[in-house]
Amino acid sequence: MIIRSKAYPRAGLVGNPSDGYFGRTISFTFDNFFAEVVLYPSNELELLPGPRDRTVFRGLDELSGSVKRYGYYGGIRLVEASLKRFSDYARAEAIQLEKKNFSLRYFSNIPPHVGMAGSSAIITACFRALMKFYDVEIPKPQLANLVLSVEKQELKISAGLQDRVAQAYQGLVYMDFDRETMERTGQGIYEPIPPETLPPVYIAYRTDLSESSDVFHNDIRGRYDRGEADVVDAMRFWADLTPWPLPATRCSQATAKSWAKFLTQTSTAAVRSIKFTPTIWPWSMPPAPRAPARNSPVPAARSSD
Repeated sequence: MIIRSKAYPRAGLVGNPSDGYFGRTISFTFDNFFAEVVLYPSNELELLPGPRDRTVFRGLDELSGSVKRYGYYGGIRLVEASLKRFSDYARAEAIQLEKKNFSLRYFSNIPPHVGMAGSSAIITACFRALMKFYDVEIPKPQLANLVLSVEKQELKISAGLQDRVAQAYQGLVYMDFDRETMERTGQGIYEPIPPETLPPVYIAYRTDLSESSDVFHNDIRGRYDRGEADVVDAMRFWADLTPWPLPATRCSQATAKSWAKFLTQTSTAAVRSIKFTPTIWPWSMPPAPRAPARNSPVPAARSSD
């Protein structure tokens, strides 16, 4: 028995990054890229390294290029932390896992450090493979929470729920992280939206401006916690703006196009108002070339991959 599980990158449509501040967002997954985990039975539990985990290089230039692209930590730590968290979850829920071992390898062609949630895609794919192997069902909201806990609690990576919810549901998803609901239930209010209601969507990214998400999130979290007015007001603005797309996704293409233009302009203005440092958001750089997102968003039915 060979198990193959996939998860896809996430693009934030509106509201990002207010998910970590009791805000509202709309995001979608798309299938131009993917993370895949392959798992099969074996005598011992073996984790096979991927391209991010190389230890042999042709020289210093190749090593430097690998570090620049992937960082110092590789992907094995994501897999190890996922396995530990899955085991902890089963124990906490009194789920008896069958005593059997497996070999596991991962692959991802999601561009790293450009805001497409590549790390959480690897973790989500890993959880899906484990769920199939051990015949364990985890509700989608709980799956998103578990994936987030791998990054925040196990690996101490700053992150919010938005990426993990989008990848758990797969497709176009509205998310309301209302404080009262989050504190009472431990999860937000999630509403899948039919992908076909969106106008054509383009994904733009630049690998030469890639940066670990910690650089962005740690800076913003610290400023928010200190009560900086620009940051607090921007989070509130993004949260208040997010309900707009719900009626807009059900209107004509012409109206949807006008809405998308307005949304982009106002969201960008809010980002600029926070006064990011040039090393994080170098706005003086020329715009990146745009590439169409094939089959975007991925239909929710693909969640069984």
